[in-house]
Amino acid sequence: MGSAPRPNSNQQLQQDTVLLPPQLRSVFTLEKNLVQSAFHQILEDEFTFQQDNNLKHKTRSTLELLTKKTVNVPEWPSYSFDLNLLENLWQDLKIVV
Repeated sequence: MGSAPRPNSNQQLQQDTVLLPPQLRSVFTLEKNLVQSAFHQILEDEFTFQQDNNLKHKTRSTLELLTKKTVNVPEWPSYSFDLNLLENLWQDLKIVV
């Protein structure tokens, strides 16, 4: 018997999954059954959904879903150090070396 097929990126996003860096996971613990309206009520629209410009984040289906869910997603530069802490470290190393 094979395992169940893995959901694609769009299916995972439709499940209202919240991904957080390890440092914040202990601060924000979300229950699997937390509904979207409760999530928005907790945050009180004081959040911005930030993601890098990976191609899968810019697909039509992903952008349509984010719009449908009324998620505030600002435009970010194509290459932005502030989105990836490791990139900041690499830049500092390049300057020093």
